[in-house]
Amino acid sequence: MIKVVPDPPLAYTFPAHANFGSCDGSQPPLFAVRDGVDIEDALVHISVLLRAAYEINTQAVEKAEDNPRVLLWGSQQLTEMAKSLTLSVLDGIEARNAVK
Repeated sequence: MIKVVPDPPLAYTFPAHANFGSCDGSQPPLFAVRDGVDIEDALVHISVLLRAAYEINTQAVEKAEDNPRVLLWGSQQLTEMAKSLTLSVLDGIEARNAVK
């Protein structure tokens, strides 16, 4: 029997979660990338996080004489979030390719 309507494309999600925000390992992580999040949504968030990290770094350079530690800590957190999302997306892509 020939199908008249093809199956819809699969939604790509990541298979596992990644924790972040552990305060340099002295406490358990506060945040996590959830499993099952759509990869395209994650990529949008990565873009937003990286843009914010860039803006914070730009301000840190401009205000280095005032209080750079606070701005740089914010940049560290945003960068860590982007890294966790990126690694989860890459894991999802690898898992999807392994199934094919």
